[in-house]
Amino acid sequence: MKVRFIFIMIFCCFVTSPYVAGVYADSLKETTIHIADDGAEWPPYSYYQRVDGKKTNEIVGFSVDVITEIFK
Repeated sequence: MKVRFIFIMIFCCFVTSPYVAGVYADSLKETTIHIADDGAEWPPYSYYQRVDGKKTNEIVGFSVDVITEIFK
């Protein structure tokens, strides 16, 4: 019983170590992740950026900023 507990603890420490996390993070570089949202625009959360009053194809806002920080 104690051996099993110790094994589980060591395994958990290994899986959650920064080294292992770095290995997994490297395998995801250059991977595109699509996040769904509607196109209804909900300023300040998500809306199309405008240049000279015209909509562009770039979505900006608080939601975009939060997602960008999460993936950093």
